[in-house]
Amino acid sequence: NNPNTSSPICHIQQSTTYNLVVSDHMACAVVDSVLIDINPELNVTIVSDSLICHGDSLSLNAQLNAAGNGSVSYLWNNPSILDSPNSSGSLGFADSTTTFKVIVQDDSQCSDSAEHTIIVNPPLSVNSGMDTFLCFGDSYALNPTVIDSGAGSLSYHWTPELNINDPNDA
Repeated sequence: NNPNTSSPICHIQQSTTYNLVVSDHMACAVVDSVLIDINPELNVTIVSDSLICHGDSLSLNAQLNAAGNGSVSYLWNNPSILDSPNSSGSLGFADSTTTFKVIVQDDSQCSDSAEHTIIVNPPLSVNSGMDTFLCFGDSYALNPTVIDSGAGSLSYHWTPELNINDPNDA
């Protein structure tokens, strides 16, 4: 910026005193100064899983990378699904993919925010069949029914593996 204008823009990262000399065409001059005090940096990130299974709880933690001035307050969006929307850490539940945002504010009313999206896997549920009674020596075909298929291909594993021809087959 041009320091010879009446209203320059300053981009500073540390406290600075600016001195101003104003003079007229008769060489009369006045001097004044202004202190631009810079609040210490305030920077937050969110630490959390990025993918959870449907029905699982989620954990959000606001991590201060630079603490600003004094104490800080926290405000999370989606307060109805979080247990502590005004603290650095919160637990909750989400039924679908959700973006969470936290705003932190220090004692000087300076603020920073961060966002984090948690992908919620679609529901996965299965019915392994009806309980049944067999006579000794009979065989039985285990035949599960997938009710909600989650995401992607499915794998199967039956336990105990005793007397099962393929424990990884549906």
